[in-house]
Formats: sequence, structure tokens, C-alpha cells
Amino acid sequence: MALLRLYWEQAPYILADPTEIARPQAKRTAYVGRLKDGKTRGFWLLLLGTPYRGRVVPFHFISYSSRTIAKEATSRNQEHNRAFAKLREMIGDKPLVLDREFSYEGLLEDLVVESINFVIRLNTSNGVSILDEEKKPISLTISPGQTVYHKGVYYRGKVKVNLVGYWKPGLSEPLWLITSLECEAALETYRARMKIEESFKDTKDLLGLDKVMNKSRENMEKMVALLLIAYAIGVLVGEQLRDAAYGGGKKLGPLFWSFRAPEAQAEVGA
Repeated sequence: MALLRLYWEQAPYILADPTEIARPQAKRTAYVGRLKDGKTRGFWLLLLGTPYRGRVVPFHFISYSSRTIAKEATSRNQEHNRAFAKLREMIGDKPLVLDREFSYEGLLEDLVVESINFVIRLNTSNGVSILDEEKKPISLTISPGQTVYHKGVYYRGKVKVNLVGYWKPGLSEPLWLITSLECEAALETYRARMKIEESFKDTKDLLGLDKVMNKSRENMEKMVALLLIAYAIGVLVGEQLRDAAYGGGKKLGPLFWSFRAPEAQAEVGA
């Protein structure tokens, strides 16, 4: 509840970042399963946050693992959708800005059904097909410095999206995006996201998120929530101190934004 109050209603978009928490010695912990490599023990945290001055202020998260998915008869797709659909009324038209881990058909279908806007980096390594309105394949090949837009195309021939290709000179590969937004807006949004994608790592490097461990999943999630609140306080107070010391920046008051009322939290089942 307290963490969810950090949601910033004026944020232009919502960032989500899945992170692996390795727990190789946790053989008897009920919520610890196997990570992506199929060998290492651990679980996943899916963190959601809003951008603020080149960083991210977290306001929500969920945890899951191969073991909890098996026990609760869910799937990775359902867990991701659980995190996003729960916040549908809160985020409104703000797009979710997601990396390649979220580039799969099931999630796209769910986002469309839930009327949630999205900008997702396309995972081109799995041979994904994008078809035009005539169901002909679109070539995912461009040259350095080139930008291309394809409107009204179909991800795997099923989910209607807009497609953006962008190759910034100096980078080793192009960026491909699938989105529900207009192409130009999607590219601008994702380029802004790229500047702050590393900030979620601060929760590990500075506050030891990857060291959090409890016997019960409930207590682990309480500890994670406390840690994320501490991180948010550090970001917000730090920026206030920077403004006080060096000037600049718009003064937004001691709390930076108005928090949502408890009754508003209840509306989304927080």
C-alpha cells in the first residue's frame, strides 16, 4: 500500500523491469525455483516504476518463480499480465515501456484486450515474423542511420501493432519496436527510456536487493517493498538536496507529487 502511493500520475510512461534474484543455497525455500538457465535456484521480481530526472521511482512489483508458477497453475504470461492488468485503471493511457523479455504473443494479446498502451522492444533473435496488411512478411533489415515506420502490421500474423525500426549510427545493431502508439511517439518514448534503463540496477548495487532473503514469500515481499521505498526516498530527497545546493529544477514541494488516496488504491485491489 505504501509503495503504491509512490505512483506519479503525471508520469509520461511506465517502466517495467524483470530481474533474476539468484538463491543457489535455498533448497527448501518454497518460493524459490529455477531461473532462466534451468539450473540456478532463484526467483523473479518484476518491478514497475515511473521516470524521474533520469532515474526510476518504483511503485509496484510482483514476485514469481518456476515453483510458484507450477504450484499456482499459472504461467510467465499470466504473472506479467497480473502485474499490468491490476493497474489498468491507475495508469490510464500511459504506455508500458518494456524490453525484449516481453516481446511475445500472449502478453501482446492480453495488453490489447486490457486496452493498455505499450512500447516493446522486439526480440528479433527468435525469428519472429511481422506481416503487412496483405499478410506478406516485412523485412527486419535497415542500414545505420535509417529510420522506418510500418503502421497497421501484424505480430506473428495475429496481433495488430505499429512497427518502428531505428539504427543509431555508432551502435552495433538496429532497434525494433512494436507499439500501440503512433510510430514517432513510440520511438521518442523508448529513446527516453534507454537513458534510464540502468537505474533499476541501483537497487541491487546500492541497497542489496539481490541479497534479500526470507523463509516465507510474504515476508520477502514486505522486505522488498521496504527496500524500494527506501530507494525512492533516496532519489527524491537527493534531488531536493541537489536543487537546494546547486539550484535548477522545478520545485515540486516536499513530497514532489500528490499521493493517491487509500480509497483510490482499493479500486485497483492494491
